[in-house]
Formats: sequence, structure tokens, C-alpha cells
Amino acid sequence: MAKAEPSQSAGSQAEDADVKPGLSEKIQVQVEFEGRSVKFALKRTALVRKVFAAAATAFNMDAASLRFAFRGKRLRPEDDDTPDSLDMDDGDTIDAHVQQVGGFL
Repeated sequence: MAKAEPSQSAGSQAEDADVKPGLSEKIQVQVEFEGRSVKFALKRTALVRKVFAAAATAFNMDAASLRFAFRGKRLRPEDDDTPDSLDMDDGDTIDAHVQQVGGFL
């Protein structure tokens, strides 16, 4: 039994070294729309587009009529953006806007 304990702890140390800290943890992001905001918890490797439909529902809007941006970059549902790929931190904000159709003369 005495020999099994050191090998188990050595194995767990090796596993800990393989797992990069922060990659599997969840972060909270906030989506703001017309003065209202809602918070979502996302894994760092989850697709950000998961937030789009949930935010539209929370704001009582059609998901197709909203556009999302983070730090000035448009977030598109067809992109494979994750919090890691966008370098998001816990508490960051995604801005939601109504799609503008047409223009004004």
C-alpha cells in the first residue's frame, strides 16, 4: 500500500501538468442591448454563438434581427468563435444591436 500512494500522487501530478489552467473553466459574459443586460456562463472552449439565441429570447427579440459585436468585431453565427479565440475575460461585454435595414437619404 505504501508504494501505491506515491505512484498515484505522481500520476495526478502528471495529469495536472497536462491540463492547462483556465481552459475548461467557465467565464461569465454579459450581453447588453438598449440599456438592458443579461449574463451568461460559457466554457472558454464553447462556441459564442450559443449566446445569440439565448440573448434574443431574454430581450424578447427575434434572433435574426440582432447583431452582436465584441471589442468592435462583428460576431457572426456562422463563425466558430470561442471565448478563448476572442481573448475574452470573465465579465466582458458583448454588444447587441438591431440589424439596420436600408438607409436614410
